[in-house]
Formats: sequence, C-alpha cells, structure tokens
Amino acid sequence: MKRNVLLIFGLLFIFSSSVFAQVDNTSKVSTNTVYQTKTVKASKDVLLSEDFSSWLPTGWTNESGASSTASGDELWHDGGGMAQILYVAGNMSDEYLFTPVITVPAGTATLTWDWMGSYYWMVDPYDGADLMVKISTDGGSTWSSHLWIEDDETMVTNSGVVWPWVNFTYYTSTIDISAYAGQDINIAFHYLGNDGAQTEVDNVVVEGESVGTYTVTFTVDDGTDPLQDVLIDIDGETYTATTDVNGVATFDLEASTYSFTVTLTGYTYTGTTTFEVVDQDIDIAVTMDEGSYVNDIATGISIYPNPSNGVFNVNVENNFNLEVFDITGKVINTQVLTGNSTVEINTAGVYFFRFSNENGSVTQRVIVQ
Repeated sequence: MKRNVLLIFGLLFIFSSSVFAQVDNTSKVSTNTVYQTKTVKASKDVLLSEDFSSWLPTGWTNESGASSTASGDELWHDGGGMAQILYVAGNMSDEYLFTPVITVPAGTATLTWDWMGSYYWMVDPYDGADLMVKISTDGGSTWSSHLWIEDDETMVTNSGVVWPWVNFTYYTSTIDISAYAGQDINIAFHYLGNDGAQTEVDNVVVEGESVGTYTVTFTVDDGTDPLQDVLIDIDGETYTATTDVNGVATFDLEASTYSFTVTLTGYTYTGTTTFEVVDQDIDIAVTMDEGSYVNDIATGISIYPNPSNGVFNVNVENNFNLEVFDITGKVINTQVLTGNSTVEINTAGVYFFRFSNENGSVTQRVIVQ
C-alpha cells in the first residue's frame, strides 16, 4: 500500500513538473490565458458598458500618438471579443483606445475594466511597455496624467488587484472617477512601449450614481393668513428664498440636516429651526408672531426714502456688512457700510437689506418704484 502511494506521488510530481516546465514567463504571447470571472456589474446608472463583441465599437476611437511607429497587430485591434495589442517587431506602440463622450453625474462614478498582460515584460524584470488609463475633458485633444498604470503597486492594489499580478491572467480593476462629476469626459486605454507583450482590455463599464435632491416646501403664516416676502435662509445663507403671496417658498436640497432662519420686519419666530432631509420631499410649516420684539441692532439703522426711485440713503451707527436680496432670495449686491452711505438698485421691485456684524443681523424690506 505504501509503495503504491509513493508511486502515485511520484507520478504526480513528474506530471506537475512537466506542466510547470511548459510555462514560459518570457513569452510575448499567451499560450494559456487564465480567465477570472468577467462580469458586467449592475448599477442604478450604467453610463457605459462595452464587451467588444464587435469592432470597432460604436463611438469608440482608435488613435496613434505622436511617437507611434506601429502597424497591424501592434495597434489596438479585435482580439476575438476583446481589445488587444501584440508585440510583433519591436516598433513603438503609442496607442490610444478611447470611449465615446460620457457625462459624469453630480455624485459618484467608477470605471471598471478587465485586463491582462505580461508582468515579466511590462513590470519586472523588464519594463518594456505600459498600459495606462487616462481621461480627457476636451474630446481627446489633451489627456490627464495616468489615473492607473499596470506597474504601480499602489494603483494596482487600490483598484482591487493582487500584487504582484500574474502573467496572462485576467484581472478586474475599478477606480473612482468622481472627481470628474458634472463634466463630459472620454476615457483612454493608452498602451505605450516597444518591448511589451500581448495585452488585452475587456468589459469596460462606467457607473454613476447621482446625488438625490428633494423638495423642501416652507409655508409661513401669522396663525391666520399667509405671510408674503418672508426671507428664509438655510445654513447661514447657503440657500435663500422669499415666500410668495401664498406664504410659500421651496428649496431643492440633498439629504442632510439643515438649520434655518425666517425674517420679516415686524414679526418674530421662536419655533424649531432645524430639519432633516432623508429620502423624500418634506413640508415645513412656520407660524410667525406679530409683536413688539425689537432687535437692538435695528435701532441704529435708518433707510430713506422707502419706497424710493432706486436710490436709498442708509445711515448706520455702527459698521455693518450689507447684503441686498431680490424677491427670489438671490444676492444682487454687497457692501460695507459706515456712517452715511448710498445704495442703488436699478430695477423696480421688492428687495431685502440684511445688515450684519459681530452683534447679530437684521433684515429690512425696501421697495423700488
């Protein structure tokens, strides 16, 4: 029994040795490509998905760089269901394969692709060629420095691939391209070198997830009737709007927690001043009190005439920063006030002057006739 076991182990050793002896790291062409799982990821927003089942894919561009002396299979070509470049005669391959224009949403976005090459000829002991990922925001006229390259250990491992990677084995890499949110881009797979080896790219997927926004509706009244021209500030004037004749103002906001203030001359508000947007539109009801509250800051400010023809004389006892808002909450003017000043507005309508300093702020309504 022991002899039989030893015989079996011996045969296995001979067989294994003969198999491994056939692996030639120095080969320029794969004779036994290893395929890992190659799948196109599902996403809420698939911006691009290409498996190279036809060549050249619609909208893609195959272009040689200035240093290229390559031809034939030394260019990006159909490798039988994937994009491929081969080493043929040692010519310089400076080859770009780039995508159609992709609009990256305001949010998060990733690029995922499958690839293979020769570690022996492209990393160690020889660095005969490189496979890089680059991005252009001007239609391919200029390209970024590489966002990924096969011989950078940090870039490769951060993209989800082991180091060192293995010759002629397919890997799947993913990189974050959210930095290009809101821009139109092209993505290039750039092969550069004259002493590399068979290199392939497949299953290119760009995914994006937009940041959701939700409508927040404020309704402001005095307990009985709606209040018009109430100035609403959210997160310290990051968002501003004024209520309409129905006492309503709306904002489109991302999911987060916010604070707000409401201002109308002759009215005060002492209720809750924070709210949270989670995953749906929300309504906020605000009731202001008409009363005797006097803002100490306001006692040192006078505006005349009001209404005016567009020129207001403003007298302040202390230094103030002035912001002028139109009826939509848009800031149309800012200036620093000291003593007597003139503020001019060219268009008829209702406006709001906000005076602020280290002691606080106050808002007053003005009319240009």
